[in-house]
Amino acid sequence: MSKSGYFVPKSRNTTVRTIKVDTTLEEHKDEAVTVTTLTGCTSQKRVTLLPAVPGRVFRAEQSTACRLVVVPASGEKLSLHTGVLQSADTAITSEVVGAKIELMCKATGEWECSGDKTVGIWQTA
Repeated sequence: MSKSGYFVPKSRNTTVRTIKVDTTLEEHKDEAVTVTTLTGCTSQKRVTLLPAVPGRVFRAEQSTACRLVVVPASGEKLSLHTGVLQSADTAITSEVVGAKIELMCKATGEWECSGDKTVGIWQTA
């Protein structure tokens, strides 16, 4: 965290994690993470985000036909490409192979979808 309160990743590297099971992202390990689903996955996979701190980024890529559910930390909000914040604790989901989404935190407790980096169908769960 910088003096301005804006999150600054320790490096420019982005970790790519392939998830096999439901996953809760971890501080310092998943600061700039892209999550993909495991090839051959057939059941729903759930990813719980880190707390939304300004500057933090999360990316997801749907590489299989299993349902990927992205859940905000408790009490936080997400927006889809429309820019409208959903109710607190509302998850988003996609089942479309090739779907991608980028979420960035610009205000504490709120994840905002980067519309120009969103591909496929994402909806509230």
